[in-house]
Amino acid sequence: MSKNQALVICISGPSGVGKDTVITRLRRLNPDMWLSVSATSRKPREREIDQKDYFFLTEEEFQHRIEAGEILEYDRFCGAYYGTPRTAVEEKLAEGRDIIMDITVKGALAIKEALPEAVTIFLLPPDLDTLRMRLSARGTETEEAIEARLAKAQSEIDQATKFDHTVTNRDLDQCVAEIKEIIRQEKSRRIADVN
Repeated sequence: MSKNQALVICISGPSGVGKDTVITRLRRLNPDMWLSVSATSRKPREREIDQKDYFFLTEEEFQHRIEAGEILEYDRFCGAYYGTPRTAVEEKLAEGRDIIMDITVKGALAIKEALPEAVTIFLLPPDLDTLRMRLSARGTETEEAIEARLAKAQSEIDQATKFDHTVTNRDLDQCVAEIKEIIRQEKSRRIADVN
């Protein structure tokens, strides 16, 4: 990785903090940045495309890849495996492309363990009331589900100190500008380390 200075950038944070929106904006500014595609053992939903939305694997294939060390990080959710395939990440790094990951807190910390040079960025909400409003505005969850997400959010926020950087998503433009600057600084630091 030191030859081409490609970065693995893990964006994490609680549900509703705006990870998707921030990543979409970052990729618009840098179209060559590759969005990591996760693997899953669940069945494809209508309109999902293999290797674009997910790498769809059987339960047995996923377990085999875990045992073979081909999955950088994984978890089970709703009876299915979800994880990050090692080969796809290594191929993009070899091409010199920066990789951005929209990843769980647990997953980001596992990636950091597997790839110590990865850059982990924790997105913080301005406060829990703002996070509650964002979750409610989605209109997709019950009040009970929102409360569960907020409880989980607090436990995730408690782990923010384990990340390389924290950025508060108070204003989208400012948040994206801060992450762009983090990426610029990380690239400069890597170049300096090589020289």
